[in-house]
Amino acid sequence: MHAGFHRGVTCRFQDYNSSMLPRMTIRVKGTTGLLIAAALITVFLVYVPAYRAFFLISLGLGVIIAPILYLRNKHFPVREKDVENKRPLGLD
Repeated sequence: MHAGFHRGVTCRFQDYNSSMLPRMTIRVKGTTGLLIAAALITVFLVYVPAYRAFFLISLGLGVIIAPILYLRNKHFPVREKDVENKRPLGLD
């Protein structure tokens, strides 16, 4: 028997966020969401040097990998016979 655990004692997990704090949501769609995301990225790029380095590395990898994937799929497209499990979630 583990220390601190006793017979007959049960643990109940409660989501304290849903009962004690009001749920706050901001619903943003379309162009407004894109503008907010662009503004946040710009603010982080200007004020956070570590984010700037991460962004440049990610951008560099994207610029290198995107054309490779594009050319690979252009010259060697995935055919239906190449896919083994056509419905992985079992949906009809």
